[in-house]
Amino acid sequence: MFQQITRIAAATFCAVSLVTLASAPAHAQSQPKPIFTARADRVWVEAVIDSDQGSRLNRDLAQSYANQVGGSDWQVLENGQFQMVKNGKPLMSAITIPSEDKKWFLIHARTPKLVANGEMWQYRDQPQEGWATLWLTMPSSDGKSFANIYLRAALKFPEQTGSSTDPGSGEFGGFGN
Repeated sequence: MFQQITRIAAATFCAVSLVTLASAPAHAQSQPKPIFTARADRVWVEAVIDSDQGSRLNRDLAQSYANQVGGSDWQVLENGQFQMVKNGKPLMSAITIPSEDKKWFLIHARTPKLVANGEMWQYRDQPQEGWATLWLTMPSSDGKSFANIYLRAALKFPEQTGSSTDPGSGEFGGFGN
């Protein structure tokens, strides 16, 4: 049963991300610009399968997610949408809720097959680094169990030029100018 959930959860992660991506209206003239861009430099993942028989760690599922998310690019667009992409392929899309100073973001997505919540931020004292945490919950296809993924990522930000290297400068506090 756990192998079935592992395969289902991995396929769901990829499939749900494609469903959750918001497509631009046909009449849109330009795509929203990123205000936050980082790479998941290192990731740590735990996976727990919950059912009526109890809860169990699933190392295979955790490794599958670590392989998928490690090295992925994370962006928040000016329209508030979050995108996680690896090698040009979308892994996940969600909405974000920024802090007042736009230095910290809550992440949320919900589809019939996935609930995702998390947060991410850029360190003020080391603006080239940051942190993200995501909690993903997915029901099995038979509805008798849930896969719970706890994902943590050390984020690396691209080198910035000009005054944007000061995390307090600019409209978005140095996020991906």
